[in-house]
Amino acid sequence: MISSIIDGFKKASTTIKITIDILRYIFSLERLSVTAIFFLCTLEATLPFLSLWLAKYIVDVLTMPEQATDPNTFLNFLIGFVGIGILAQVCATFGQTLREGVGQKIESHSEVSLLKKVNSFSEITIFENPEFYNHLRNATEGSGRRFVGVIEIMISATRSLLMLGGSVAILGGVHWSLGVIVLVGMLPHSLVTFWINGFKAQVFRAQAHDTREQRYYASVLTSQETAKEVRAFHLGSFFLDKYQEAFSRVYDRSQRFRQRALKVGIVSGGLSGAVSAGVFSWIALQAYNGFLTVGDAVLYIGLLPQAMRTLSLVLGQLASFQLVSLHVKHFFDFLKLELPHNVNEIAENFQSKDTSTGYEFRNVSFKYPGADRPAIENVSFTIEPGEKVAVVGRNGAGKSTLVKLMLRLYQPDAGVILLDGIPLKEYASEDLRKKTSVVFQDFAKFYLTIRDNIALGDLSKDQKDWIESAAQKAQVDDFANELPQGYDTLLGKHFDGGVELSGGQWQRISLARAFARDADLIVLDEPSSALDPIAESHLYERFRDLTNDKSALFITHRLGSVRLADKIIVLNDGKIVGIGSHNELMAAEGDYAVLFRTQAENYADGIFE
Repeated sequence: MISSIIDGFKKASTTIKITIDILRYIFSLERLSVTAIFFLCTLEATLPFLSLWLAKYIVDVLTMPEQATDPNTFLNFLIGFVGIGILAQVCATFGQTLREGVGQKIESHSEVSLLKKVNSFSEITIFENPEFYNHLRNATEGSGRRFVGVIEIMISATRSLLMLGGSVAILGGVHWSLGVIVLVGMLPHSLVTFWINGFKAQVFRAQAHDTREQRYYASVLTSQETAKEVRAFHLGSFFLDKYQEAFSRVYDRSQRFRQRALKVGIVSGGLSGAVSAGVFSWIALQAYNGFLTVGDAVLYIGLLPQAMRTLSLVLGQLASFQLVSLHVKHFFDFLKLELPHNVNEIAENFQSKDTSTGYEFRNVSFKYPGADRPAIENVSFTIEPGEKVAVVGRNGAGKSTLVKLMLRLYQPDAGVILLDGIPLKEYASEDLRKKTSVVFQDFAKFYLTIRDNIALGDLSKDQKDWIESAAQKAQVDDFANELPQGYDTLLGKHFDGGVELSGGQWQRISLARAFARDADLIVLDEPSSALDPIAESHLYERFRDLTNDKSALFITHRLGSVRLADKIIVLNDGKIVGIGSHNELMAAEGDYAVLFRTQAENYADGIFE
């Protein structure tokens, strides 16, 4: 019992803190409008009492005309009654319009705050943590419309509390015990409602994983990216079954909760109904025996259901607020979320150097979260200014991992990566990534125009003539000029009027984006994976011209053109097994020589044609 009370106080304390955070948040955005909303809320709560009070006198005059002293007074009561009705509707309409406008702003601001927070994570390690996605889903549920819903509940609860206080005060004027009876009689059912909503929040958190599974399976069935394989392998039924299994777990958990809530609700609801009927009967008897006028009876009987309904509504709203505010708490908690080490801050001892010494990996090791073995181990090499370096190796050798570490998407577990003699961790993320331009093997497709797609390579540039220059370097102009709107053609089928490109054309777009940035180092991770052999040959023939005096690192599994590189790094099982030029590595008769001869034989036999 004591532990339950303590737990209740803790929950109440948490709710109060969340309420303060919400009020600070909304007042910081729309102080004047929010103040006006709460003022109108107070007015809306007061007007019904004035209306009931005038109705009482009107009924008394109609039922006891001998007591009417002045016809003008009766007329004034009627005019006041009509005026209050009109004013109430005007307040309600104006308040609703004001709430919708403020709500739309707050909805957008909360979503933008969430997106900014997600975008602030410069490393991608956190995106590979399932628990992070549970946090993100809960935070998403607490932003946008849900956040606005919390504010709506707060406003409604404020109005209901004012109406409850007025109703109980007036009923207590008939007899002091009447207000107490109404409150005590309705309390059990209202507390049950409060408990139900609190428990509902626990159920929601418990089924976050299953709900996320549901959404994933639904996205597989509806996504353009998976549509081909789902149909080619007849996977529709498989993922439908997976969706249904996840739904069943969610539904079963929810149904157990609903059955438990139903049993308790029947008992508490019956008690509240009995109290309501008893008070109604008492007021009716008082009027019948002449202790109350007909107008009094109309007033008090009108207030009775309002008081009881409002009490239930208040506690229901408070319970709903407790439930929904917990979602908002997830939103605020997510905004406070920090990585174990803050890579966004520049170290205090950072000092820029005038000399450029390029990149250096010094005894670097790294293992992906949850992996059994390192992706790379004790790797050391340099990329001198202007040097062209190729990284080759079998699938899974750790080639793409080097790129992710150079961009500081991950932090090494051991060793250090230097740029111009300074550890990467001492650079601000934005400054570091301005020095590097990259094309990933699994490049992103942005459903924007061709011009905007290329401009994403460097949003700091104001001049637009460089876009077509970058496009020419990546041979995007070969197909862009043939499209209906040229560089202003919308790409993808997500929006009306969009044009879908082939895989090779999309990859050329990503190449143009990389060339658009005036970076010291250009990184191409499997730059020709979606290009045909002729386009690949042309790309590598122009490679030195495209990179000019810049450093370049390109990762490939096709070895035909790596001879253009000044230095070739050979990886096997996360370790460097060879560094040198093409001729040096062929003479060493190591892994590189085996890979090169195998590919040469396969091309000769027509396997790769």
